[in-house]
Amino acid sequence: MNEVERYFARLHERVAEAVDVPFEKVPGCESTDAHCHENVDGCVATHPSLTAVRGWLMEGPDELGTYRVIAHSVLSEGDRLFDITAIDPVSARPKFLRHEGTEKQFQAMKDGRSWLYYPPLRASFDPVSDECDGPQD
Repeated sequence: MNEVERYFARLHERVAEAVDVPFEKVPGCESTDAHCHENVDGCVATHPSLTAVRGWLMEGPDELGTYRVIAHSVLSEGDRLFDITAIDPVSARPKFLRHEGTEKQFQAMKDGRSWLYYPPLRASFDPVSDECDGPQD
């Protein structure tokens, strides 16, 4: 298992720690859909009492136990977490799981994989017969 696989396996182990983070508007802060990292960074720059918190939205699990894991940033003021980026108002807001590690480590995990499914489905595929025997553990 490589470093990336270990990181996401650890997130999966910690999924019970994911919390609900309410949406909240902050005066003077931009909130553009699907730009949570930029929204949070801009808000922190103009509101020194706020801190950026990096992590992952944990959407699911589905019937196979798989989560859609989405890189996300929220704000904290003291112990209180809140989200300035609107998410589809029709869907349930996914829970937020805080990143354990440095900003640099988060960026490395996020780059190239802003969202993914975990655990990944593993299927055995025979390219000669074009048949798949389904998920493998």
